[in-house]
Amino acid sequence: MPLHQRVQLKKERSHRDIHIKSRAKPPDTSVSTRERTMRSIEGYASIKVGSQVSSFDGRGLGIYCFFDHPVQLENAIETPRVGGVTFQHVVTQWFKNAEGSGINHIIDGAGLAVNSSNLGATY
Repeated sequence: MPLHQRVQLKKERSHRDIHIKSRAKPPDTSVSTRERTMRSIEGYASIKVGSQVSSFDGRGLGIYCFFDHPVQLENAIETPRVGGVTFQHVVTQWFKNAEGSGINHIIDGAGLAVNSSNLGATY
């Protein structure tokens, strides 16, 4: 086998091995959009932990609301409800934004809203 074919084959195997080892899958936006429509959730979370994730530890996270338009985000973080997914010390902050903008909840419908009346919240 010529050298250039061996190099190409090695690259392909290497790429495949990395993908298999990481078990990474690209997000399926059509499912996310369909699911979002069915659940009537406004906006896109800043942090989204996938439903297939069984272990995640988020600590000291800050999510900031900095919108030029009156955008309302339902949740700063969306996550599956499994025991191995945890969050500690999460803060949301509303900066000088467009009037009417804000984040309604910190995590999955829990936690205070941030908007022009409440500039910061913690979870």
